[in-house]
Amino acid sequence: RDVAVTGVQTCALPICCLALVARSAMATRDGRHALARIAQGIDRLQDDVVLRAEACDGRWGLTVRPRSAALPPAPNFLHEYLLRVGWRLLVWLMGGRPRPRGFDFMHPAPPYAALVAPIFPGELRYGQPASAVWFEPAALDAPLRRDEAALQVFLRQALSHLMLPHAQAGGSAGQIGRAHV
Repeated sequence: RDVAVTGVQTCALPICCLALVARSAMATRDGRHALARIAQGIDRLQDDVVLRAEACDGRWGLTVRPRSAALPPAPNFLHEYLLRVGWRLLVWLMGGRPRPRGFDFMHPAPPYAALVAPIFPGELRYGQPASAVWFEPAALDAPLRRDEAALQVFLRQALSHLMLPHAQAGGSAGQIGRAHV
């Protein structure tokens, strides 16, 4: 079954690829190693951007950068989408924790920035050297909490897990999430 997680053709992540990335991350012992596997797995599926798990300023995170300065900039949505997929997969693997501490975006604040805020809970910074989702390092030391049976359920509901705002988000984003989950 090769059904895309989203309908966006330029950066769709097929369910079979998501399953492969998730299984690779599940084989690790904790969130920090799972995040590295998530970055490595998604990176191998991308032509225009590089994903890495790395530390910066006392935080640990998933970063997205252009693969080459010679390439035209990737669309904002690609950075936002890949961060969301990586972050939500990690949080799911860890049983709902950890919470992101902030999000960096390479692009300047877009006209739709107010709509993005509920989807990315944490401090949002635009015009940064890389797009990233950041976590407290200690929060990633916890063990993973999912097995193959849970993964099968997750994959059947991938769109709601990865793309819709978290059900506990406030305002209309939370209402949308609750209505579609």
